[in-house]
Amino acid sequence: MRTIRLLPFIYSSSIAYLIEIGDEYMRFFYDNEEIAVMETPYAEEHIFQLHFQQIADVMRIVHPSYAPRKLSRTSAETFELEIIDFRRGPFLTRNDLLDPDNPSTVTLASSVTAAAATGTLTASSGVFLPGHVGALFKLIHKRTTTQVSQSGPGTSAELSVYGTANFITTGTWKGKVILQRQENDSAWEDYRTYEALTSGARNDSLAFTEKAENVKYRIYAVAGMSSGFGATLNAHNPNQEGIVRVTSYTSEYVVGIEVLSELASTDATNRWAEGAWSDVRGWPTSLAFFENRCCYAGGVSDVDPATALNYPELQDMPEEV
Repeated sequence: MRTIRLLPFIYSSSIAYLIEIGDEYMRFFYDNEEIAVMETPYAEEHIFQLHFQQIADVMRIVHPSYAPRKLSRTSAETFELEIIDFRRGPFLTRNDLLDPDNPSTVTLASSVTAAAATGTLTASSGVFLPGHVGALFKLIHKRTTTQVSQSGPGTSAELSVYGTANFITTGTWKGKVILQRQENDSAWEDYRTYEALTSGARNDSLAFTEKAENVKYRIYAVAGMSSGFGATLNAHNPNQEGIVRVTSYTSEYVVGIEVLSELASTDATNRWAEGAWSDVRGWPTSLAFFENRCCYAGGVSDVDPATALNYPELQDMPEEV
């Protein structure tokens, strides 16, 4: 006798569906008629452990054995189930902080640094398991550049910024200078603009905090700027955190990766953290919406310490990012 679970999918006060969840399938009904059916990864023995939360035409689904997914109503009679693309974490305790009295010397080194680049991640000891495909890893390096500057008209070099930073103009000048911002390698946008209509000594200063990752800034002194113009942009955090996603498994020492957030270096580092969620560590067990954010919680690491690094249990995830 097969096991099924019935679940409402309420789109509005006048439109609602009934979902029949069974062994690796979902069947959708509207007005007592079947309108769609789709394959799912959920085995029959797990369907009553699925946890759901819905807003409008999107329902999020979690289970400790499956990556979180979104069930979306794409039209009146079609639905789509897709894995949620987490790109910023959460992460387990950093490798070198697991035992402060005896910091780990296990290192990771990426063959590439630029966002969206693909390459390999190499460990100095056996770290990886096949279930790490899809997992995130965060690598921390000392910054190679903490400051960029511009003299006269033109555009400065780019500077990765995360945390506090400051921008300062100096010299005697007339013209316009723009501090520009780029997020996730998208188009450059004007962040702050300063303009002097008459020539004179002018020193503008801006202190700010960048909370998003994979963000760059640059100084753009518009054509016509005085030659006596100068400006400097400083990033205060001496470290840069980069994030990669494992895309393939080669061995316990080497995996294929895609860079999600730019790395500072290809040098090996023992300051790294493994993503808290994966087929190795497990996935969140519950979720809820709070102040327009989707909050995930639960999940434990039950990997045999003899075959993988032993990390503490997963902490609550504050928001979906």
